[in-house]
Amino acid sequence: MVVWRAMRDPGSTKRHRLVPVLCLLALPGFLLQEEPRKIQEPVSRYGRVYLKEADLAAEVTVERIYHLGMGVDVVRLRVDRELLNRLPEEIGKRKQQLMLSSRDEYREDTGHFLLLKRFSSGDRLITVQRISNLEKFYKDKVAFVETLIRIERLPDVEEKRKALVEFLLLDLKAESQWRKGNSVRELMWFAGQESFRFTTGDVVYIEGIEKDTKQEAFKRSLSRLRHAVAEKAVEGPPLVKEAEERPSDPRHP
Repeated sequence: MVVWRAMRDPGSTKRHRLVPVLCLLALPGFLLQEEPRKIQEPVSRYGRVYLKEADLAAEVTVERIYHLGMGVDVVRLRVDRELLNRLPEEIGKRKQQLMLSSRDEYREDTGHFLLLKRFSSGDRLITVQRISNLEKFYKDKVAFVETLIRIERLPDVEEKRKALVEFLLLDLKAESQWRKGNSVRELMWFAGQESFRFTTGDVVYIEGIEKDTKQEAFKRSLSRLRHAVAEKAVEGPPLVKEAEERPSDPRHP
C-alpha cells in the first residue's frame, strides 16, 4: 500500500474567487496537454517530494523483464496513459520504456501507476513512486495525482495554493474514505506552513463536516484538523463556496 510521506512566502490573507481557476481545471485534458515540461515551485507536499523529481507519470503494463547481474532487472514497460511527460523528446515519444529495478521487484503482465525519472543521462528510467493497480483505492490515488498535476501547472503560485486547498477542502466530503483521509493529511501539512492562511470561515466549514460525519475516527481527524487550522486562522469568509454559489464542476458532483 502506498503511504503518502510527509513533505515540505508568508501567504496573502486576501481571498479571490476561484471560478476562473476551477473552470480551467474542469476542462478535460486542459494543462495536461499544454507546456508538458513545466511544473515550477510545487506547492503541495506530494509535489515537492514526488512530482518535482518525476520526468514521467503514467499508467503502464509490465511487458518483459530481463535479469542482469548484481540483482538488477531491466523492465520493459508499455505506456498506456500519460499524465506527465518531461523526458527529452526522443525518449518521451516512445510507447515502450525501459526501467531499472531491483531483482524481482516487478512481475510481467502487471499494471501500475508509476512516477519515473531518468537514470543519469541515459534512456533508462528508475522509479520515484509506484502504485499497483490491485490496490483498493488505486483509482482514487491516480485521480488525486492527475488533479494535482493540473493544479501544479498553474502559472501563479498563490492561485496554485488556493486551488489546491479548495480541492482538498471539497474532498473532505468525498465518498471515498481514502480521499477524505488523504485530504486531512494534506491540509494538516498546509496548516503548519507560513505560506498559506486559512480563515475563520474555513474553520466553520470544517466544523460543519465534523458535526455531520458519523464515522468516529474521521470525526477525531477533523477535530485535530479544525484546531490546527484555527490556530493561525485570520478573519474572513470560507474559501469553499456553497453549492448554489459554485459553477458546475465535473470533479465534484
